[in-house]
Amino acid sequence: MFSYAGIDVSKDSLEVQVNLLEAGIRCPNAEGDFPGLIGWLMLHQVGRVLLEATGGYERKVMKALQAAGFDVIRINP
Repeated sequence: MFSYAGIDVSKDSLEVQVNLLEAGIRCPNAEGDFPGLIGWLMLHQVGRVLLEATGGYERKVMKALQAAGFDVIRINP
């Protein structure tokens, strides 16, 4: 069984919450920080990520997550 994560995307940051955890994380919305985010999601056995469509600010992290093997779903806010 895998967990789900939701990401609230903004120009500068990503607010990440995993369904089975009480506390989430906040990380910069920058390509150099995506490996840390991906590692954290893998640590928590996340398989599917839902992220908010935010005028294109979500595109880079979405591509990075897909390349890492996550099932990524973009939703309208």
